[in-house]
Amino acid sequence: MSQENVEAVRRTMDAYNTRDLRAYFDMVSESVRFRSRFSAMDRVYRGHDDVRRYFAELDEVWSRYEMRVLRLVPAGRQVAALCHLYAVGRESDLQVEENSAIVFTLEAGKIVRIDSYPTHAEALEAAGLRE
Repeated sequence: MSQENVEAVRRTMDAYNTRDLRAYFDMVSESVRFRSRFSAMDRVYRGHDDVRRYFAELDEVWSRYEMRVLRLVPAGRQVAALCHLYAVGRESDLQVEENSAIVFTLEAGKIVRIDSYPTHAEALEAAGLRE
């Protein structure tokens, strides 16, 4: 199951970066809970409609926003995505680059929870792993 979860997260991250929302929401549960630290406010989004607002907020602020996956680490029903964020401000042209991470929790092949973290180490710890 862990390899299937890794592949589901890989497809989800690909859809995230290309803004293929149809493919993204095919992998994400209707009742998803998504905690983002990258939006205008550090907040929790619940369900597809709320996550659509998250994408709209990203597009308002950033002309480019990409989470490059460096490594996917399985941890039972969770997968830690260790990433490198690259973003360009829409109005400011400010470029932001930093390492960050996301922990995905899956049930029956669907992502039910998404939690973002500022460091790889924090995400691995949240998933019960160590670097």
